[in-house]
Amino acid sequence: MQLRPLASVTVNLKPPVMVGPGPFGVRVFIEVCDGVIESDAEAIGLRPFTGKVLPGGGDWALLGADGWCRLDVRILHRSTVRIQRRPQRCATLRKTQLDQPRRQRRDGGDLGR
Repeated sequence: MQLRPLASVTVNLKPPVMVGPGPFGVRVFIEVCDGVIESDAEAIGLRPFTGKVLPGGGDWALLGADGWCRLDVRILHRSTVRIQRRPQRCATLRKTQLDQPRRQRRDGGDLGR
């Protein structure tokens, strides 16, 4: 099975809010103001769609002392097209991700991931 992109999401963000340190690291919240979602033109078996990202969602990031960043992204969006004669509906999109710490060279330069 091969994974393929379903859609692209572009959002406008508010400035980050430092929630502060906790037992597992520093928590940061970045609120979503608005945005758009557009289906991938090459998504197989899917009708093209677009949507409007609604305010209120955001990125919760936990920056661990181990250098790892744990993301929990949640947004709410409304489709701008009707699907099978049904009214426009709201839906949620959630993504979690674990980012590796960046490695450092002995001389202090960045080796990437």
